[in-house]
Amino acid sequence: MPVINIVPRRSFSFSTTTTVTLATNVDVGQWRESTLLVRLHATGLGTGSTAAFNAKTIAPSRDEPNVEFVNSTAVATVSFSNTDTAGTLGRGAFTANFGATIKLELVATKGSGTCDFTISVDLVTKE
Repeated sequence: MPVINIVPRRSFSFSTTTTVTLATNVDVGQWRESTLLVRLHATGLGTGSTAAFNAKTIAPSRDEPNVEFVNSTAVATVSFSNTDTAGTLGRGAFTANFGATIKLELVATKGSGTCDFTISVDLVTKE
């Protein structure tokens, strides 16, 4: 089973609720199964703060290369909150028929506390 690192260890600190694209045009077309693994290396998620990692199907077009055609429904999601501790591994299995190309979005929701954390992300795939 190949393991694809799509986000090396990276730290985040948000003062407002934010959506960030972490990876795009990740080729998953040759795999029939995939699992999103998110490692929580360090956390400062305060009360009400969350971090959600959403893998979404995209379909790049040669006709319109500057337009991102994205399905709004995530094919895999991993979420962390203030109850998760450093060393937590989040796992999200991809739904069936997840397409050939994905993007990974982070939705950081700032609660009343801090919204700081360090993560890394892999895909575990199966032919």
